[in-house]
Amino acid sequence: MTPDQVKAQIAKHGLTSGGMTVYLKYLSGKRLTNKQAIMAKCFDCCGYYADGRQDCGIKVCPLYPLMPYGEAVKQARQGRLYAKNTQQKELKSKGRGKIAT
Repeated sequence: MTPDQVKAQIAKHGLTSGGMTVYLKYLSGKRLTNKQAIMAKCFDCCGYYADGRQDCGIKVCPLYPLMPYGEAVKQARQGRLYAKNTQQKELKSKGRGKIAT
C-alpha cells in the first residue's frame, strides 16, 4: 500500500487521536520521536482505532511495555507511587517531614 492509499484508509476509517496525527506525520516523511513512533505503530497495528488511552492487550508485542496506557506501565507507576509514599511515611515517623525539592 502506498502512503497515499494508507492516508485514504485513515480518512475513511480512522479514529481521530494522537496516534493518527503522528502516523500521518510519519507518512508525510517527517521524523518522529521515539514516543511518537510508538504511538504511530500502535495506531497502525490496531487498525487505525487506537486512541492511545486504552490497553490493546497485545502483551507479546515488543512495544507493549512502552505503551503509555499498558498494564506494565500502570503497574510500574503504582510501584513508584507506593515506594514514594512509603518513604515519606518513614521520614515522617522519624520526625524529618517531607524531603525538600
